[in-house]
Amino acid sequence: MYYSSPGKNPERAGIVLDKMMKILPAIKYPMPFEMTAQLAFLYKHIGRTTEFQQFATETEQTARARIDAKQADMNSMYNPYSVLLELYDLENDHVKTLGLLHELEVVYPNDPGLKRRIQEVEALTHAAADTGKGGEGGK
Repeated sequence: MYYSSPGKNPERAGIVLDKMMKILPAIKYPMPFEMTAQLAFLYKHIGRTTEFQQFATETEQTARARIDAKQADMNSMYNPYSVLLELYDLENDHVKTLGLLHELEVVYPNDPGLKRRIQEVEALTHAAADTGKGGEGGK
């Protein structure tokens, strides 16, 4: 984490993460959801897109499974909705963000902050469609 801080050396952070993955490969030592999420965010932060996608995919699958099984701890720092929203924001995927926000709207129909966020993402989705990006960043 130190090397990924602003003004530090993101290449060094990548080297440290590579060494960690060599010593503790995820295939041999499965990681908890919270760690895969944190690694996805860290890899994105240091510009390692391939690794980010790998951990983002795993994190998204686990988060979706928790939501579908109604095991979303809404008070947790790693509540699957929050983690997915952060992932989708990092991927600039307004379509998935909007879909997830609408799922939350069913649970929290009177939340003004949620309604405001939906309006913001809808505006981004329309702007992206107008520029030909279709609302999904790079997808």
